[in-house]
Amino acid sequence: MSHSTQIGSTRPAGKLKLNKPEAAKRASAARGAGPHAERHAMIAEAAYYTAERRGFESGHELDDWLVAESQIDAVIAGGDSRKG
Repeated sequence: MSHSTQIGSTRPAGKLKLNKPEAAKRASAARGAGPHAERHAMIAEAAYYTAERRGFESGHELDDWLVAESQIDAVIAGGDSRKG
């Protein structure tokens, strides 16, 4: 019966919630990689969702990235302007 008490005890519950690639990227960026890495992760997530809406049709990766980069930079700039 000692085997039954060990089932599931080796995997932390928090790991089960990181089932989307963007969540893993965001968690990695938040561990101290710096603002540039966090910006990169935000752009990657936005580009991912754009590609997902299109059904991951290939050939649009660069366009997705550039649009996402523009959107994230606008959000960041908007956040900075409200501080002043």
